[in-house]
Amino acid sequence: MNEVKRIYDRMAADYDRYVTPCRICQFLILAHELNLNGGERVLELGSGPGVLSTHLAKVLSRGEVTGLDLSDRMVELASEKVRDTGLTNVKFVQGDALGLQFSDGAFDAVVSSYLVHWVPDVDRYFSEIHRVLKVGGKLGIIAPSPDMYGELREAYRTIILRHPVYYEGSQVSEMIGLKVLSDEQLLGTLKSAGFGVQRYFQLNFKERLGPEAYIRRVNAITDERYLEPVPPNERDMVREELMLELATHCRSEVLTTECSIFVIGTREA
Repeated sequence: MNEVKRIYDRMAADYDRYVTPCRICQFLILAHELNLNGGERVLELGSGPGVLSTHLAKVLSRGEVTGLDLSDRMVELASEKVRDTGLTNVKFVQGDALGLQFSDGAFDAVVSSYLVHWVPDVDRYFSEIHRVLKVGGKLGIIAPSPDMYGELREAYRTIILRHPVYYEGSQVSEMIGLKVLSDEQLLGTLKSAGFGVQRYFQLNFKERLGPEAYIRRVNAITDERYLEPVPPNERDMVREELMLELATHCRSEVLTTECSIFVIGTREA
């Protein structure tokens, strides 16, 4: 998790600028699907710039929201932004999702968006959620599906083949920074952790971006992790090759694909 903290301490502002806008509709869908009654105590893990936590705080007239993120800079950014709203029922704290500093059964609902694929120990992650969630409490998860950014994965494969001396043994998923779970893996892990699943669906939508805008969004998520195997004096060249590869396959625009899995569940016991 140290690498995740490093990435988002560095990329917090860019993440908020380039990634958050394309995820807002997903946050609204998740909040709607949770069907909260307004008085719950809610925990968001991996709260980032705080958009989902802030929205939940607005609809929880009698409740309160705690947003937790590993990145100190993300916590600072979310806290700065929420002060402008005047909301008093939401706060942001720094912490590790694999070792939550909350008592057993402290929350009525736990939500998480685009975090599970960064977690090195998924079983422990869901065990901690299970512990701090009260029996019957609600769980809301958004996770990337295996089809996420398929066009980018294809471009990466070409780069790996073109530079085998740098990328020998590398996996495309490692370059992107995503350890994506299949449907079966995610649902199986939830069941083993003691959660029942009420609703499970996938949301796909496409967006046209120029190669430069596309790479800015990817870099805000990964901090150019795909360039780590390349010597510093050759990274500009490889970066340009990747952009040309995207432009070649997608002409002047990249038809980027967001493929997200939504899970609404409860703690059963």
